[in-house]
Amino acid sequence: MRGEPDTRDATLLRAATLLRTAKAIGPDALMNFLLLKPFSSDPDLRFTSGHSDPRSEVFVPISRFILEHAPELLRPTDAAVLRANATNELQHWQSTTPLWLAAANSLDAIQDHAKGAAEMKADFTKFPANDWGDQNDQMHLAIALWRLSGAMEKDFLVQWFYSLPSTETISHREGFLRAVDAGARPDTPDLLKAIVADPRFDTTDWAVLVQLLQIAGGGINTSLVDSHELYDHQSNQHRPDQVAVLASWRNVLRRHFGLPERALSADAS
Repeated sequence: MRGEPDTRDATLLRAATLLRTAKAIGPDALMNFLLLKPFSSDPDLRFTSGHSDPRSEVFVPISRFILEHAPELLRPTDAAVLRANATNELQHWQSTTPLWLAAANSLDAIQDHAKGAAEMKADFTKFPANDWGDQNDQMHLAIALWRLSGAMEKDFLVQWFYSLPSTETISHREGFLRAVDAGARPDTPDLLKAIVADPRFDTTDWAVLVQLLQIAGGGINTSLVDSHELYDHQSNQHRPDQVAVLASWRNVLRRHFGLPERALSADAS
């Protein structure tokens, strides 16, 4: 409706407001917050590392925001402290170790971009993707690398993207694409085209294809395939034409990016 901002625009607006507020607080207080040091005289803001502290529900999203925006909010000299604390008990409990590592690497990249990106890629080996948790950690590193380097690292990111197991219920590929969309980088189409051009594109499931079609089209309301058709073919619908429809959607994406289309089987035509 007129006057209602796009969901993505609203998200970007909220992030910009939070960034201004966090910048006003300053890096000293933000680092103290992350390290659970006193940063306010308000007793309600004295967080602890105790797992039973109900304020952890507040601490976790705030710390995540600070770490995801480390280049804008923290100093390059904070990188060593973040890296030193990335694997302590609190980070293991909160499953935020990859965010701390990624933040440290992004701060290093301010002074030496190539070094920071190389360190971030090396960190992937610390999470061998043997289970859901490791795959989730890798996803956070992939998101951080995309934010840091964009399409400069598209080859690495596409290889990582297709190395993940594809499941219909939990897809870290889908989560990565959502973050790419939210980031709204101008080189996003370069990454999407590389994903679509890869020979393994035919292995993509419904959830990933929906994300690609919506992002490539510019949003949910401008998807390359009508949203009603997309959600009429959810995996749990068990439609007899499911395979054929997904194959046709892949060709829609290939056509959008100027790539050769694949011949459809007789059942798909």
